[in-house]
Order: sequence, then C-alpha cells, then structure tokens
Amino acid sequence: MSWPQDSEPTRYEPPRRRESSAKPWIVLACVMAVLALAMGAISAVVLMGRSLPSLTVAGSSVRPPGGPALSADWAAQPHPSLPCGEGTPPEVVRTDQGDLTGDGYPEVLVTMTCRAVTTAQPEVVEVYDGASPDGEPRLLSTFFESDRISVADVSVNGRVVSIDGDAWSDSAPNCCPDQTFVQEYSWTGSGFSAAPRTVTPVTSSAAPAPQTQVAEPTYPSPSSGCPSSAPYLVSGMQTAQSQVLLCTDSSGQVYYSGTDLGSGNAITLPAYATGRGYEAYNDGYTYLVTGSALIVKDGGSVMSEQPVLSSW
Repeated sequence: MSWPQDSEPTRYEPPRRRESSAKPWIVLACVMAVLALAMGAISAVVLMGRSLPSLTVAGSSVRPPGGPALSADWAAQPHPSLPCGEGTPPEVVRTDQGDLTGDGYPEVLVTMTCRAVTTAQPEVVEVYDGASPDGEPRLLSTFFESDRISVADVSVNGRVVSIDGDAWSDSAPNCCPDQTFVQEYSWTGSGFSAAPRTVTPVTSSAAPAPQTQVAEPTYPSPSSGCPSSAPYLVSGMQTAQSQVLLCTDSSGQVYYSGTDLGSGNAITLPAYATGRGYEAYNDGYTYLVTGSALIVKDGGSVMSEQPVLSSW
C-alpha cells in the first residue's frame, strides 16, 4: 500500500505530563508535619518507662508509673541505728504508708528491730521517700534512735505521723515495759520535727514480776505446765480466755506454751524477744506476750487483745 502524495502518516505522540500545581513549600511543610508526628510518638513510648511527676485531674491525684519501691527487701537495707549483732539479724516488725511530704507518693514507714531469743531489743521507725526509684529506697529519717520503745500503732494524718506503744524507763527490766507513749512527728519541708512526747506510767498490778534474764533458770515444780522439752519456767500469766507460760530449754531457747481455757487446746511454739515482750508464730498467726496482755494477730490484724488478770 502506498500513501497519497498530499498526505503524511499520522505520528504517535505520548500524552503530556500534567504539571503539578502544588508549590514546593507546601510539599516541604507536609514532610515536616509527618516527621513531627513520628518524633512525638517515639517520645511518648520512651517516657512510658519513666517516673513522671504526679498529675492532678479534677482535684484527685493521678499516680504515674514507677512509684515507691513498696516491694523492697526492707530487712536487707542498711540500718545504722540498730545495734544488731551476730545472731540477732534485723527484722521487720510492721510497715505503714502515708504521703507525708505531699508529693503524691506515700512514704513507707518501716518498724525494725533485732531478733533475739533471751533479751528484748529496741525498735526504730525508718521513713523512706515514696518517690524513690524502684528497688532503691531513700532513707529520709529514723525515729527513736536511742530510745527503748515498742511500736503498737502508726497513723498518718496529712503531714503528721503519730506513733504509740510501750516504753521502758531507765529502771525497767528488759522483759517488762513500764510506760506507754504517744509521739508525733511533722514534715517541715526538709525534715521532721518532733512534738513533745506524752508518757504514761503503767500502774497495772497485773504486770509480771521483773525478769532481767533467763540465763540461769530454776527447774519448776511439776504443776508449772512447761513441756518436757523446755522445762524451765520464765514467767506465767492468765487472762479470761488463756493461760500462757514462757518456758526455756537448757540452751536458752524460749518457748510460748499457751492453753485455751475454754476448749483445753494447747500449743507450744518457739518464742522470740522483741521490744514489746515475746512473740511466737504459727501459720500466719502471731502471739504477742506483753507485760499487760496477750495479743493474737492474723497477719497484721489484731484478732483479740486479752488483758492479764494474774501473773507469776
């Protein structure tokens, strides 16, 4: 086939590209916005693992992650104010909490003593900063560093902590506190200020006869009730519900021998001297023998407090 002389073949021309109407500065702005959003997301992820300041929403404190190290091994912390020696390791008596500094993180108040068998040990209360990093509690203060006291209760009200319990005068034997006390401490912004201490002498005639030590016990009569494995009587007392004997073996280990007067059920357990008297432990229960009462606890809750009616 031949083309006519006055015509030419049709040429193929590719379609022309449309020129973009977007200006260069608009494109740059969009890129910068995407980058900003990406950086914000990364920062949020990084900050999720940090301890942030407390936030306040509608008047209530919203606690961020990484609060106080409540799971710390308190007994393993340094205790410079405790005179614990070999054979008398530090022992946690109780822990309490309260936001004393007002930063939204409750401080941890740890009552510590040295476990001993035959000699009552003093107690101290250590206050740890609630805003400490996890596992690294910072010690803010220690109460009762040079006192012979035993803590019964700790309560926090705002910036004030109130502590009450038993105390020993200079002339009181180790076995038997002869005073009760109430002591308040207030947070000043940089430390704690102690209020005057209220001390009340114990005048109960039911207090047991003083026992300064049990190093040289005398063998009791058969009616003493001490078990054959620990036949030496340290002291005894009776409440309306129970009879309690503290007995020791030839090595000096003290035992709690308690009898329920209603059912006749009896139990004998190793006992340990604390600042308040002697404590024995059995499957989550604590039997505390003081100079004026038998206190039975289930965990940290007091089940019964039986006043002493007579003692020997």
